Amino acid sequence: MSLNPLVAAVSGLVVVSALWFADHSIMVRDAALKEARDRSDQIDELTRYSDSLQQVVSDRAELQDRLTDISRASQQVLTVLDGQTVLINRNMSELKRNDKAIFDYLGSPVPVAIGLRYARPETTDPAAYRAAAAGVQPGAVSSAGASAAGSH
Repeated sequence: MSLNPLVAAVSGLVVVSALWFADHSIMVRDAALKEARDRSDQIDELTRYSDSLQQVVSDRAELQDRLTDISRASQQVLTVLDGQTVLINRNMSELKRNDKAIFDYLGSPVPVAIGLRYARPETTDPAAYRAAAAGVQPGAVSSAGASAAGSH
């Protein structure tokens, strides 16, 4: 059986083409599988990233709620402090007026009627003052320990 060289060449070409096609199909399939695995890995990574972002957003919302609560509490404290500041300023003004009135009163001479009412020799006569001071003895008052021990 003799083969025609042209038929042999065509047959060889068909066999080589079939082998190349089979090899090419396997390479395309392997590349598609690798691409699918890569895409799956990317999807997994994006899912993890998305979960992480959701946690960050949740934490941020919680922090924002805390800050809002702190802001409200701070506003309430400031309102109370403003009210207390007004009250303190009013009281200070009253104290200053009273202090000025007392200072003016103490700076004025003692009215004669009051001076005579409370006059006594110990406050008006220096000799009587010295005599009254001479009557006070250093040990005239017992110490606290002695009186406390005697009372039991």
